[in-house]
Amino acid sequence: MWRIFAGIVVLLGACTPVDYDAVTKGSFEGVVRLYWISGGAGSAVGDGKFLYYEDELQPLRFLRDDANAPSGESGVITPNSFFTDGGSVPRVVQSVPGFNA
Repeated sequence: MWRIFAGIVVLLGACTPVDYDAVTKGSFEGVVRLYWISGGAGSAVGDGKFLYYEDELQPLRFLRDDANAPSGESGVITPNSFFTDGGSVPRVVQSVPGFNA
């Protein structure tokens, strides 16, 4: 019985509307450095492989309003270096206007 009640509570919570206009917007600062590593001619998931590398003098940071940060967390997000395909748009969808890589 408690599982049904818990399921109803979760479903009702998921249906709660969010007023995105009321959420304060964050901002980006710093430098984005992407280095092309290899091509993706036969790849089904993108146009190549890139490496995002942190700039030591001006690291990329996302600054969110502290009111929107989960409790105990900083309002600043700084990514480490990572590999990316530049957009994560599958080739099948890239032909749809507005969804190209």
